[in-house]
Amino acid sequence: MRLINVGAQRSKVADDIRAGLTALGRGDAVVGGIALLSVKPQGPDAAFDAIVVLPRGVLLIAGVDLPGPAMRLDAPLRGQWKSDNWPLVGSGEDTNPGSFALAAAQATAQRLHSETGITIPIAAILATGPFVDTVVQPEAELAEPVRVLFPTPAALREAIAALAPEHGNACTVEEARAVLRTLDPNISILPDSALTKEGFLIRAHATRAVPAEVPAAVPDEMPADDFPTTTLFMDPTMMSPSDPEADRDGSRKSLKVLPIAALCLVIAGIIAAIVLAAGGADGEPTPTSPESSDTEPASHAVAGYEYTVVATSAERDCAAKTFGDVKALLERKNCGGILLGSYTVRDGERTAAVSIAEIEFATPADADELKRLAAAPGSGGALDAATESAAWQQQPSFDNAAYHAATSAASENRVRLIRTAWQSEASSPDDSTLGEIAKAATKVPLMH
Repeated sequence: MRLINVGAQRSKVADDIRAGLTALGRGDAVVGGIALLSVKPQGPDAAFDAIVVLPRGVLLIAGVDLPGPAMRLDAPLRGQWKSDNWPLVGSGEDTNPGSFALAAAQATAQRLHSETGITIPIAAILATGPFVDTVVQPEAELAEPVRVLFPTPAALREAIAALAPEHGNACTVEEARAVLRTLDPNISILPDSALTKEGFLIRAHATRAVPAEVPAAVPDEMPADDFPTTTLFMDPTMMSPSDPEADRDGSRKSLKVLPIAALCLVIAGIIAAIVLAAGGADGEPTPTSPESSDTEPASHAVAGYEYTVVATSAERDCAAKTFGDVKALLERKNCGGILLGSYTVRDGERTAAVSIAEIEFATPADADELKRLAAAPGSGGALDAATESAAWQQQPSFDNAAYHAATSAASENRVRLIRTAWQSEASSPDDSTLGEIAKAATKVPLMH
């Protein structure tokens, strides 16, 4: 799966969504597809933490911020939510905290079906946070194209398997580009090589699922309030006949095949546009273009340095990925999760290795406690993602690394522990260049 950052995150759980999608890996070995992060489609007044265009479906992912971590979340789509048996309410007249996001997804799905005629399913994921151990949806609602979850890689994979099944219609590279372009007409064009790596098909190899029996037609225009919940995000085979004079006995002269191409093209266009628009000002993270990422690792420009991704990972068990006094603190604190990222930074002829750990807590006070502890020499720290996964081409030593502990730029509930060291020469904790690279790394996205 290819991730492309579009804009500013809309919810606190956005980083967890990003980490969960990142952990699925590049290419189609696991899932494939293209994920647009922090995207606001044209048209409806809605923004999503991610829109994922898959070879066999589109997922609209919206973050839902809860008051705090929970061991159990009861989350009916149209009823009151309960966090560890405490009732949760939505804002204004919303039934629950996910009502607005669900309505936004409904409007966006209806618009995409109407404007593109897409024939792959569109579904919604309400991603809750800062941490939820178990999410319970009523069993009857699991037949609907909506999932409520905490966005771990395993939960996302399970949702994708249910909402975008492999036996459905396949999206071609042309259709993927059309979907992206519909979402953003200014998006750059992704080459066939980039899209086929993510599982999209060349037209000659594409297949279409032909329904054995065509259901009764639904109106082309339907008020949002009257749109049936169970078919809110419609499967392509449920589209009405393109010819209003279709035979009364249920046979059709043609199916609406155009929409699928349009939707896929829209999504592809959005992704490319996001990449072009990502050229931020000095000090702002800027992902590299998707075209260049076919041959080069993804990188982010921050404060004059280029941080090239080596490895990333996400874990719930913070203590398992730390050591020393930091580990001891996390064993007794309520930690929401830990993100790990490894990068390289070129400085003239030298290359610095950067190891980042971002740890999330329920309150800023807990985050400050860790930051103060971690700033003390010899207090321990976090493991390195690339070392854990053997991803370094040249393994660095962080024994004498420069160290920086700071509040994350994303949230005051999160702390970043950053180590920087030279790959091919001795390092020193007092090295001014390594110190600058470490401080700038507080703004580096922990994503591909």
